[in-house]
Amino acid sequence: MGKIMHNTIKGMSFKARLALISLFTLLVTIGIYQIRWHEVDAAIATPQAWSSVYSGTAFPGSYTYAITTAAGTDRLLVVAVQSTTTAAATQTCSVTWGGKALTQATGNGTTSGQAHTYLFYLNEANIAAASGSSLAVTVTGGTTSYNMVRAAVYTGVEQSVPVSTTATYNSAATAVTTVGPLSPNLTIPTGSQAIEIINLSRTGSTTSRTITVALPWSTLFTSATGSGTGTVGVRNYMFGDTTAGSGITGQWTASGTTLAAMSAMVITAKLPASLAVTSTTIEPTGHRLDTDGSVVMQRLAVTGSGPIELNSLTLDDLGTTSVLASAEIYISPTLQPALPADAVLLASATNWGGSSTQFSLTGGTQANRTLGGTE
Repeated sequence: MGKIMHNTIKGMSFKARLALISLFTLLVTIGIYQIRWHEVDAAIATPQAWSSVYSGTAFPGSYTYAITTAAGTDRLLVVAVQSTTTAAATQTCSVTWGGKALTQATGNGTTSGQAHTYLFYLNEANIAAASGSSLAVTVTGGTTSYNMVRAAVYTGVEQSVPVSTTATYNSAATAVTTVGPLSPNLTIPTGSQAIEIINLSRTGSTTSRTITVALPWSTLFTSATGSGTGTVGVRNYMFGDTTAGSGITGQWTASGTTLAAMSAMVITAKLPASLAVTSTTIEPTGHRLDTDGSVVMQRLAVTGSGPIELNSLTLDDLGTTSVLASAEIYISPTLQPALPADAVLLASATNWGGSSTQFSLTGGTQANRTLGGTE
């Protein structure tokens, strides 16, 4: 259910109460009040952490990858593919799960090089509609040297636009020590999750180069090595970053010269879709005893999709109200003519004169002030 905002105004004459009732009815009708809120701490989680689906010298094929995370949790299946060839080539890559095609967020297969990387995802609706748990990966182009496939399931992801930013890098046929930067640079909104896959491919030696992760990035999956055909030393890295910011280059320094490719994307946290006041009521009495003749109560039925936390309620009757002894704002999941016994006081002010006033909703606990899901 929704939560009810109760605004009680005390210390008024009967005549003043009638005037305020009429005025507030008009003002609420034209919307001269404002509720502010913010998203509760980012809900992105990884109930199925990154794991290895395939590593080997052959191109990838079909594998069983079971999604055990409960449906309806705003899931996102993410698959990372690394492919190294014996000589420079362009590639194409596609992925399906349960017969549903994954969306390629980013990749660098159109660059002629030996090292390539790709990131794919599948949203909640397609996960739910899929049949079975077959993860099929198809890579074509060039002669295979070494390939790796990784997968993970995230929850708490915004389904309308699950990925906000994508970027890539490929050194083509040039061996480098400076790996990057990503193009374009990444922007990570508050609560979002950046993912970066890195492919280091060293020709002429089976000993692969290394890089060292540095804050704010962290390791999502322990780096893995492979000895590719054609004397190629391959190493895979997967890093993550949840620190909000822009201009993030994702650039690294390798232990020596190496062919390199990187792909990155930013997963968007589930955001509140709306916060609406669906009904308003003015009551001539409305305090806890329901017998106090000097009280007016206005009810705002607040509905939102969340989780979101209410921050403030701004009231404004254009300053025409007589100075009131006190104004109080309560919240309750129930709707009654009198203030419900379970109502929690969120904010109050003394001697309010009707001018535009922002009431900071700091009373009670965060749980009292939070709307979770569509209520």
